[in-house]
Amino acid sequence: MTQLVTILVIVAVIFGGWLWLNHEKAVAPGGSAGLGATSTLTGTSTSPTSSQPAAANKDGGGAHPTLTYGEAVATFSTRRIQFDANCVAIPSSIVLKNGTNVMFDNRSPESRSFALDGTRYSLRGYDFRILTLRASTLPHTIVVDCGNGRNNGQIILN
Repeated sequence: MTQLVTILVIVAVIFGGWLWLNHEKAVAPGGSAGLGATSTLTGTSTSPTSSQPAAANKDGGGAHPTLTYGEAVATFSTRRIQFDANCVAIPSSIVLKNGTNVMFDNRSPESRSFALDGTRYSLRGYDFRILTLRASTLPHTIVVDCGNGRNNGQIILN
């Protein structure tokens, strides 16, 4: 009996460690399309004009220590979705290739959450997050929800 308890504890510790190491990764339920949104780079900014690398923080999206807000805007200028103070997604619709990194940018001082095909992510005020978007069946339309709103935008992967 004690061997069984020991084995269960070891399995629980291994599984817990695996979850902790993969904390920044999320797989969105994509139904038959199998969308996966994987956080590959994450970043934060305390102001829209920050020129210093952001400090690491797992809450609200984390940080990429070598990517400032200005660098992220320049890098992802054609692959950026902004959420304004009313959770309006700008642009409301975008077409991207499968496996593309996308910047999700909160331009409100208030914290907010957004969802991609039902998987929630949080952003502090003036925070940003970079996600790699993938779907196993193409084309796939990702439904973007912001705050309490539904279908605030869409991302079409092809």
